Amino acid sequence: MYQLMIIDDEPLVLKAISHLVETELSDFIICAQTGSGKEAINLAIKQKPDIILIDIQLETINGLEVIHEINKFAPDTLFYIISAYDNFNYAQKAIRLNVEDYLLKPVTKNDILNLLNSARNKLTQKEKIISSLPLQAENNLIKAIESADTERAKLALEKIIALLKDQNIPPTQFQQYFFELLSVLLRVIYGYLDDKSFQKLQTHKYQEQLAATSTKDKAINIINHFLEHATKLLRKNKDIGGSPLLEEVKIFIEKNYYYDLTLDDIAEQVSVSTSYLSKLFKDKYNVTIIEYLTYIRIEQAAELLKQTAKPICEIANQIGYHDANYFSKVFKKITGQTPTEFRKKTY
Repeated sequence: MYQLMIIDDEPLVLKAISHLVETELSDFIICAQTGSGKEAINLAIKQKPDIILIDIQLETINGLEVIHEINKFAPDTLFYIISAYDNFNYAQKAIRLNVEDYLLKPVTKNDILNLLNSARNKLTQKEKIISSLPLQAENNLIKAIESADTERAKLALEKIIALLKDQNIPPTQFQQYFFELLSVLLRVIYGYLDDKSFQKLQTHKYQEQLAATSTKDKAINIINHFLEHATKLLRKNKDIGGSPLLEEVKIFIEKNYYYDLTLDDIAEQVSVSTSYLSKLFKDKYNVTIIEYLTYIRIEQAAELLKQTAKPICEIANQIGYHDANYFSKVFKKITGQTPTEFRKKTY
């Protein structure tokens, strides 16, 4: 959705444009409207509109001064002047303020639609520039975070920053990109930290700081601090999540293999996330947790087949399989023999 702000001291103009946008342009939303220049500046600070339609003659402050002030904190906002004044000096000042277009009243419905369609195209082009940045740099950043490598993460971030600067991305777009990148990184990190550790990251603090910043350098500093904090927590979590944790997992499986255990059950038992536990276990033992559970079950089944005369369906149920046919398939896959063949050879 594109945020549109209308600044005009004629109530009929505000009403007419609002009605047109609401009925004809589903991807635009009017975030604010006013006839006061002073109020317009305060509203723009809060709402951060993508597009502003503005008259020159306003209450308290004229439109050109309003544009000048808003440009200080939102330089990538698109401004379109709609005025009754055909004044050359005004037009010159508008050009110096990088106003996109200067329309003379009265304007028609098509004038407004054409203007907003043009604005949409410009904004879409900006978005494409960011989205077309090479994904490799972002992937490198994610891999660095997964390995808790602070220096590698910072190098990957520097590459991303260089790519953004090469494209001359405006400050607000720059901020928006990092806000979205932060959301992606948080989802990655959440998979490697337990809930208690993730809370220590104070994610809301970084999100609020990014939302409030208006310069590229501040946005970069915020992300750098976040990377340092996150990688430090990940390293600490890996240190305390070594052998003792995995031994606890193995003991839990060996004592409870006959239940309908899931990965979620096991992760909950040791108070870590499933994705973090899965990666840690696989890295340590080169098998997945579910594969390990299966091996334990089949070992127990083999012992029961050797030491008892229990029916195969009963043994299957005893070790956690409620489908005897499925149990037989798993048993053969691991041992190379069906339960019946294994029992015959044992006796």
